[in-house]
Amino acid sequence: MRTALNFTMALALFCTPVWADDTAMPATEAIPTYSEAQAAVAAGDYASAQRILAVLTQSEPQNPDVWNLFGYASRNMNLMGPAVEAYEMALSLDPNHLGALEYQGEMFVQLNRVEEARANLAKLQELCGTCEEALDLEAAIAAAPASPS
Repeated sequence: MRTALNFTMALALFCTPVWADDTAMPATEAIPTYSEAQAAVAAGDYASAQRILAVLTQSEPQNPDVWNLFGYASRNMNLMGPAVEAYEMALSLDPNHLGALEYQGEMFVQLNRVEEARANLAKLQELCGTCEEALDLEAAIAAAPASPS
């Protein structure tokens, strides 16, 4: 848990929203919502999503959905260190989180850690059979380049 706390504090420093006049967000500003982060992700604005989610990881540190989406936004910005830690946090909070298992598995494929991706796929198949998350991860694994022998 100490690692998660250190990670959250580092995120807060790294991802503090900055406005045009280079000042931090005023204390009276409302905390952004998860829906705002989802909208930013849907728009492909991963940097904005990551900033919103960094705030949410502080206000909702026990929410695996927040950590999962933070991992997704980070991975799509090719920030694999924060993505790894965010997925680990999501899965420590909910070991059966379908989205985190899929996205972490897809990250494993990107990192050429296909056996770990297959382990995530096996867990997904055990949990939900042929749900969308399992099918998406299965497709990512199938599309992965073959490892040299």
